[in-house]
Amino acid sequence: GLAPVKTHDGWSYIDRTGEEIMALPYDECLDFQGDVAVIVAAQQWGLVHRFSEVLLEPQFDILVNEPFGEFADEMAVIIKNSKYGYINIDGNIIIPPTYHFAGDFSEGLAPIQNGKAFGFIDKKGVQVIDFQYKDAGIFSQGLAPVQVNAHWGFVNKHNKMIITSKYDMVFPFRDGLAWVETAGKWAYIDQTGAV
Repeated sequence: GLAPVKTHDGWSYIDRTGEEIMALPYDECLDFQGDVAVIVAAQQWGLVHRFSEVLLEPQFDILVNEPFGEFADEMAVIIKNSKYGYINIDGNIIIPPTYHFAGDFSEGLAPIQNGKAFGFIDKKGVQVIDFQYKDAGIFSQGLAPVQVNAHWGFVNKHNKMIITSKYDMVFPFRDGLAWVETAGKWAYIDQTGAV
């Protein structure tokens, strides 16, 4: 693998022997995620390929205390002029930045905010679940948390409410269980909603 190192005139990527593989004139270069790494200049980010090819010059906004350039399900959220979209691992803009908020892709779908409502899109940008929720999280083990009014429940990829929205807070499913909270009491539930 290659590692980023700060130099006197920018950044370089070096191999395991310490040999410089590529020198880049950016403000920061991050670790590789597979074949690509994030490059940063003037509070914007882009991508470089490990074979010394700049795929995207820095052009996407970096928000304070927000992650950027992290790939999930081979897609990364991009922000330009306060609008959200996605690029793929090859550096192609797949879904142009037009949304008010975008979450990570997981299991082929991503939560998106359009106006004040959340729904889900696929990797082609096709709306799969209508914009109808107050908030939404990522799919995990076939279910995604969604907020209806003040409470959270879980829907499947066909937008069927599998677990009724009755929780104050929820976390995604992991190993068949989700951590949920109601009125200050925490419990694990299974994919049927049973405690």
